[in-house]
Amino acid sequence: MDKLVGRSRPGRFSHILDDLYKTNALPPTARRSRIGVLFVPRGQGVADMHIVINGEDMGASAKGIPTQQPLYAVVDVFAATKCVQIVQVEYGFSSLQTLCRKTIQKHIVHRMALDWLELPELLKHYCKYE
Repeated sequence: MDKLVGRSRPGRFSHILDDLYKTNALPPTARRSRIGVLFVPRGQGVADMHIVINGEDMGASAKGIPTQQPLYAVVDVFAATKCVQIVQVEYGFSSLQTLCRKTIQKHIVHRMALDWLELPELLKHYCKYE
């Protein structure tokens, strides 16, 4: 397994972003920048983790990550950051449930307005990302 991003356990993980910052391979982020973490399965129980900044794939930041256990990505933002919004992005074909959520969200003013709609409770929770 290649190096993983992070320093949560000294000796087990190695921080590889330092080299990317030194070579200016990582662009600066400004207001409304989108920072993403993409998990790309390679088969045989391993995957690569890519960092995506404003739609540009910075390449694999970690390779050979085992896929048998859950993976929790942490994006560390600092300095003048005042607000962070988590956005779920779906690639490929959207499920019927996702298409319903998008349609419903287009027609409401606020997510709490879902409570007044005659929808199944599970769909309301899904539309609220709960």
